[in-house]
Amino acid sequence: MASSPLDPPATDLGLPAPGTGVDSATVFRLASTMETPVVLATVLEARGSVPQIRGAVLLVGDDFEIGTVGGGAAEAKTLAACRAALAGEGRCEVEIDLAGHPEESRDGVCGGRMRIAVNPLASEDRMLLRDVAERLAAGQSVLLRIPGPDDDDDARLQIGDSVDEGRSVRFVGRDVMIVVGAGHCGIALARLGRFSGRRVMLSDDRLAESEFAAATSAGLAGTGVEVQASLDVAMGLVPSGVVPMVALVTRNFHRDVASLQTLRSHRGITIGMMGSRRRIATVLDALRSEGWDAPELARIKAPIGLDIGAVSPEEIAVSILAEMIASR
Repeated sequence: MASSPLDPPATDLGLPAPGTGVDSATVFRLASTMETPVVLATVLEARGSVPQIRGAVLLVGDDFEIGTVGGGAAEAKTLAACRAALAGEGRCEVEIDLAGHPEESRDGVCGGRMRIAVNPLASEDRMLLRDVAERLAAGQSVLLRIPGPDDDDDARLQIGDSVDEGRSVRFVGRDVMIVVGAGHCGIALARLGRFSGRRVMLSDDRLAESEFAAATSAGLAGTGVEVQASLDVAMGLVPSGVVPMVALVTRNFHRDVASLQTLRSHRGITIGMMGSRRRIATVLDALRSEGWDAPELARIKAPIGLDIGAVSPEEIAVSILAEMIASR
């Protein structure tokens, strides 16, 4: 039976552990490290009501599947093409018809159509995907041309800067989330952010203390969350042109003010801040006394999180991430 991202990790294959976020960067990284034959399925076209978007990917090997092109009958048809490609039939394209005509047997009833490229990966493709995975994981977007059945047999994946409408797909880099504050809510938010496929950096000045850093790392074991004692350093790791999401879930008023002063020079970033109305008002008053004007203060969204009656750190994390997704 094929594995899924939610199964216990198979360490011999390097499959993702639960809670690590299975996005295109993860799929490409895994593809670049596999030593056995693998096939990559990529959604080139998605029109109408369909279960996945252009650029969704599925990696298939002899005994595993990672990623998805939509599930159901459409994915079953794609998997059959991938298995055929693994058996030596080469690259192909799969047309998925989800129109749901009652007179005919189709692939589903969502109401749209999909076109999916199926490509066995050569060694050159894997090397390229390692570079693509690193860029996407950092937050950068990459335009990738996917070869098709009409291309030469030796055609390979290519990074480009011009769009070939039929065969080029822009893979969007991971959303970058910076969580400031490594308390219970901060750790819960960092874990949830990474689980949902984001690049997450957790910053807290206490991470400079060995005991606190060890305890924090234990709470984040296996997630791939990056930890930094310095918020300045964390911001410096964000690629040029990438706008991160920032959530302040710090332990006190003083850390809020200090963090916001650090973020002041980073224009264009909306900053969400957790806290009671009294604490928020006190922070804003302190910033005004430091010369913050109305447009600068307007960048601060407080209190952060949808009002869902959240109580536990995990529920609070859900409310914050849901608001970030909604405002993306």
